[in-house]
Amino acid sequence: WCAKAKESVRALLLGMIAKWEEEVKPLLVVAKENQANQQRLVVEIALAVSNANLTNDDIAEIA
Repeated sequence: WCAKAKESVRALLLGMIAKWEEEVKPLLVVAKENQANQQRLVVEIALAVSNANLTNDDIAEIA
């Protein structure tokens, strides 16, 4: 019975790994890409604001 139980556990773990590979891993990739895009956007906005030489009045108007 020990070998049978071992095989059942092995099959269960392989199934869980396959499910993770199929469902969870792609979500992690997307989340990582979104985080990188967000960081890039923050840098681009900071550069644009820096290059625009906005006055306090301009900033108040935008806000």
